[in-house]
Amino acid sequence: MKYFLKPICVFLTYLVWAFGLILAHSRSWRVWDFDSDIISVVFIGLWEAFYRQKFNVSGVMVELPMYSVINSSWVVSNEILYGQDLMLLANFMMSVALIFSSVALLVSRVKGAYPDFLRLCYRASALLLSLSCACATTTESQLPSFC
Repeated sequence: MKYFLKPICVFLTYLVWAFGLILAHSRSWRVWDFDSDIISVVFIGLWEAFYRQKFNVSGVMVELPMYSVINSSWVVSNEILYGQDLMLLANFMMSVALIFSSVALLVSRVKGAYPDFLRLCYRASALLLSLSCACATTTESQLPSFC
């Protein structure tokens, strides 16, 4: 059991990192509903906005998906700016935690294992994962999605 626990923990760390990246690229941080015939719903993510716009093409209403990158020309609320920074920090900390846990896994395969070094790597990885989860949770709690 001891030999299977470490690779499983490293695999779960990679899985958490992948979910963090998916969460950061989500388009549904904010959902705005408009009373308009042209644009009815706008999905605002941390870095881009998505909406479906209706066009009249030769008497036929066509609905096309539109994307817009949130850049310096937008007036962005502080909540979204803080959310961007916190998600970047969380993903960076997860990447560093992956490095620590991967190095610890590789070092544990060596005959003369270094228990103090392994303990340091695993504790640093656990601390960084905890802090990154706190950053992601803070981001989600401060940016509610409205329908």
